[in-house]
Amino acid sequence: MDGAQQNLNYGPCVDKPGNMDILENFQTNAKIGFDDVKAEILNDGLPNVDLTCQTAIAPHQTNENPMLSDEEERSENEFHVPYFSDVEAMVVDMDLTPDEFNINAHPEVCRYNHEESRRTIIRLEQTANACTQRAISAQGAFAVLYGRCSKYYIRKPEVLIGRATEDSRVDIDLGREKNGGKISRRQAIMKMDMYGTFQMKNLGRYPIFINGIEVAAEQSIPLISGCIIEVRGLCFLFETNHTRIKQHVDSVMDGRFLVGP
Repeated sequence: MDGAQQNLNYGPCVDKPGNMDILENFQTNAKIGFDDVKAEILNDGLPNVDLTCQTAIAPHQTNENPMLSDEEERSENEFHVPYFSDVEAMVVDMDLTPDEFNINAHPEVCRYNHEESRRTIIRLEQTANACTQRAISAQGAFAVLYGRCSKYYIRKPEVLIGRATEDSRVDIDLGREKNGGKISRRQAIMKMDMYGTFQMKNLGRYPIFINGIEVAAEQSIPLISGCIIEVRGLCFLFETNHTRIKQHVDSVMDGRFLVGP
């Protein structure tokens, strides 16, 4: 038994330490290891950064991100293109009554609202009108009816307008126009009265429109120079020669006085 106990004796070098000794040894070794690592970092030439500084900077960086996002959002809103529904709603909400809305106040209109430009436009209109008057006078006519494909000179005080066929003849054949087959054979009568004003009477079944005014069947309407005549979807421009009309009216009045009492 004494020999066995001697074999079980660990000796002073292998004695099992106590719990407190283990804790003290662990703290000492951990401190030495941390100092060694810190020394190695300094010896490698890396910057000495304090951990407390990193902890203090982190909240400051997080505060800057919302500011950047707000600025980006504002910049995107500045260049944002509105939807059609938004623009439509804005226009509907605007008060555009004729009494308060002045078209001349619009910037795009004011760009061309110059005295010299208006004078140029007036001169062009006068030149075009003079050219038309000379053309009518050269044909010995009272008026002219411009169509899309051709023009028709009115040389008599009364003319029949329609679509010519083998059985019926007309003074102005609108059947030569494109889609002229829709025109009635006897569409209308154009007659000058004693004062030199042309009257148009609708002879067809469908209405005629003079400057957008409907003229039903068997109804008459006076015509003015420059009016638009629409017959079954075909449009015509009516122009008169005032000089020729005045000469005709004067000759008729003189003849009446000559034969009168």
